[in-house]
Parts: sequence; structure tokens; C-alpha cells
Amino acid sequence: TVHVCGMSSGRQRALLGAARGRAGLISVDTPGQLEKTGDLGELLSTASQSDAFLTGRKEAAALWPSDPPREILRILAREGVTTAVIKLGVGGSIGLRQGAVTWMPAFPIGAAHAPGGDAYAGAFAARFGNDPDLGRAMAWATAAASAVVESRSPLDLLTDFWRRSVESRARMLEADARHG
Repeated sequence: TVHVCGMSSGRQRALLGAARGRAGLISVDTPGQLEKTGDLGELLSTASQSDAFLTGRKEAAALWPSDPPREILRILAREGVTTAVIKLGVGGSIGLRQGAVTWMPAFPIGAAHAPGGDAYAGAFAARFGNDPDLGRAMAWATAAASAVVESRSPLDLLTDFWRRSVESRARMLEADARHG
């Protein structure tokens, strides 16, 4: 799988083209330069060419200031985006695949030590690339992000304890997912 993020839409589109046919799944996140360029058309074009599009709550609100997350997902679907997820932080995440909406709660954590958006995106891409079940991918992504947020050191996450913790969290979250 390939996840492309943190760069302009033009650069993302170039990487998307280079990876097409070489990767099982290509996901993109909101470009790092989008708020400066405001090129929504270019973003939508890139997103519709990817296998999955992810964005954060803040970025989605900047692009579609008067629309709630569920409506933003519908807008994306009308533009040809087949799978889209909005990461809502402590509000969980909401996704759309083939017209079906999935809402995933956040995993309750203790103290936060790091941001989890990139961990969410990476885990989502890895899971969704092996199994295109949106709820399952969102659950694993949420579980991985919660572990990263809670961990005091990235090296801690490489232990068997944290791997089992992520797996356990993902299974609990998958059971709590709401579809509709």
C-alpha cells in the first residue's frame, strides 16, 4: 500500500500516477499546501483517482465550512471518490464507501503524548489494502492512532504488548462501529 500526504495536490497526483499499477492500494490525505492554494478542484481530481481519500476535521471544515462531515462525504462521493474518511480526533471518524456511511468512535485514552493522525492514515492504508472492509480498516486505524497518542516513546509500540493492545482495541472498536 502507498499513502501520500503532506504535499501539494500536483505532487500528490504525480506520485499517484507513479504508484498506479505498482501498489495494491493508494490512499491520499489532504495536501499540506491546500489551505494556501485553495485549489479544491485539483484536490477532488486527485482524491477521485485514489483508492481512498482521508482528511482531518480541521481541513474538511476549511474546505467546506458550512457542511457537516456526513454531507462532505456525500459531496466527495458525487465527485467520484469511492472511499473517503474524515478523521475527527476525539470524535472518532466517519467514512463512506460505495454509498454506505460508517462511524467509528474514538478509543478512550489516558494522557495524550503525540498526535495520531498520521498513524491513523498509515494503519488505515495497511489494513484497507489487505481487506477493503471500511469499518474494519477504520477500527484498526483508530486503535493504532490511540496507541501512538498514548505511548511515551515510538519504540514502545514495537513491543508485543502494544501489538496485542492494538489488536484488542481494534476488535472492540469494530464491534462498536455504526453503519447506516
